[in-house]
Parts: sequence; structure tokens; C-alpha cells
Amino acid sequence: MTERGQAYSLEGVIGTIVIASALVFGLQAVSIVPWTDGGPQQGIEVQGQAQDTVDILADQNALETGALCLGGDNETTPHDGVVSTDPAVEPVGAVLNRTLRQTANYNVYVGYPNETGAVDEIVLGPELTPTGPAVTVTREVVLFDSDPVFEFNRSAQACVEDTQYENLGDVPDEDIYLYNQNESSDIYAVIQVRVVAW
Repeated sequence: MTERGQAYSLEGVIGTIVIASALVFGLQAVSIVPWTDGGPQQGIEVQGQAQDTVDILADQNALETGALCLGGDNETTPHDGVVSTDPAVEPVGAVLNRTLRQTANYNVYVGYPNETGAVDEIVLGPELTPTGPAVTVTREVVLFDSDPVFEFNRSAQACVEDTQYENLGDVPDEDIYLYNQNESSDIYAVIQVRVVAW
């Protein structure tokens, strides 16, 4: 009986070693990325934060200002500094600095129809490469002929009204990237502002 007992004991020890080895090996093969980078829950939080940020920008008419804040010096597109958070440019960069930039990186895009009806897209500010799963928040913005046109003022680090034009309807086609979609109405263009955050 003692030989059998020793055999069972040895069998139990070897079995325990095999199970422990398999467990250690298995844990090394498991990706823990969803737990270490926030996983799905972080994506939901970034989505909510991006949506709130776009809502704040829309409430302050900052989306229109950002899309109509031209670079000056014969630039026909928005200045790269419009979404700058360092230093924070009023109004867009300041809102992004207080909200989204605290916990996420982002890109801001403006989609607009051209003369043929196809949609072109430009990026506001420098375009970053996403380093993880990204979320997208989109908002349609209606621009009217009566909307003011802005110019990026480097010394003030802000978008200020461009006194060269009375309003958007007065801007010649060659001086702005947007196309007047309907000359016979007060609506100048419908654009799409898209924020991609990660």
C-alpha cells in the first residue's frame, strides 16, 4: 500500500505542476489591453465627452466661427490655429481645451459641398494619427448669407470679425473655400463638422 500511496502522491504533484504551468502559460497568452487602456467603457466615456463638447460648441455658435475663421493673407480656408489649445484660441480652441483635450486627443474636420455637389473635407488644425479606437461625433451646421466672416488674429490668438466683408454673402467665390449652394435663398451652405476623438 505504501508504494501505491507514493505513486498517487507523485501523480498528484506532477498533475499540479502541469496545471500550474498551463495556467501560467495561458495567462501570458491573454491580451490585457481591453483592461489596461480603458476598453469599451473608455470609448463610451470619450463618445459622451465628444458629444458634449460639440453641443457646447454649437450652443456658442463656435462651429460656425471655426468654419468661417479664415487664415488671412489671402488664405481661403480656416486657419490651422482655429482649434489650437496651446495657446487656446477663442472660441473653438478654448472650449476644446476645457473639455475634450483633458482626457482625449482629437481631429476636427469640416465637410462641405463643392460646385459639383460632391463633398470635400478639410481638417481644422494639425491632423493627428489615432493611437487607439476612435469615436466620431458629427453635427450639421447651416451657414447663412448674413453670417459674419472671421479672420484669425495672431496677436490676439482669436478669431475676430473680418471688416473687409459685411457678411458671408458678400465674400467673392474665389476668396473662400465654401460654395454658395443656393444663390436665391438666405442659406449659403450646409456643412458637416466631424470630431474624431480617441
